[in-house]
Amino acid sequence: NVLASASDLLGAAQSNLATTLEERRENWRAAVLRMKGIIEPHGIAFPAIPEIGIEGETVAFDPDDRPTEAEVREAADRHGATVVDFWRMREYRHWGYWDEDRMHMGPAGHQRMAVAVLDSLGVEHDVPVPDPREITELARREQWRQHAAWVRDSAAPWVHRRLTGRSSGDGLDPRWPTLARPPHRTTT
Repeated sequence: NVLASASDLLGAAQSNLATTLEERRENWRAAVLRMKGIIEPHGIAFPAIPEIGIEGETVAFDPDDRPTEAEVREAADRHGATVVDFWRMREYRHWGYWDEDRMHMGPAGHQRMAVAVLDSLGVEHDVPVPDPREITELARREQWRQHAAWVRDSAAPWVHRRLTGRSSGDGLDPRWPTLARPPHRTTT
C-alpha cells in the first residue's frame, strides 16, 4: 500500500489535460471517488467533501487532534501498509537534499527518498544513495542576502498563490496538449 499526499492526488487528477476550472474540479472529484472506492471496502470511514459533492463522514479538523506518530504506525500495521517516515530521515536536515526554493526536494533528495521507499518495500535495487549537493558556507551578510532573496523569490510567491487559490502552473501551456504517452526517458 502507498500513502500519497494531496498534491500527488491533485497532480494525478489534473493530469488528464483538463483546461477549465470545471474540468479540473470534475477530474479532482473523479480521483477522490476512486480513492473512496478503494478505502471504504476496508471499513475506513471516508470524509465528506461537500465542495465537490462527495458524501461521507463529517469531519472537524482540529490541529490538536491529529494522529500521533504511534497512531499512524498502528494504523499502518493494521492495514499492512509500509511507512517511510520522512521526518525521521536525519539526512534531510542537510540543505543539499533540497531544491533552491527550500520547499521541494532536489534531485539528490528525490533519489534518496526513492532508495528509502525501495528499501522499505524490500525491493532489490542498485540505486545508489546520492551525496547531497555541496553547500558553500557563507558570511553572515551573504546569508542574509540569500534569505531575503528566498523570501522574495520563493516564500512570498508561494504564500500568495496559496491565499489566492492559484498554482505556479496556471497560465502555462501543457507539455503534451493532446492525450499521449510521454516519451520514455533513459538516463546516461
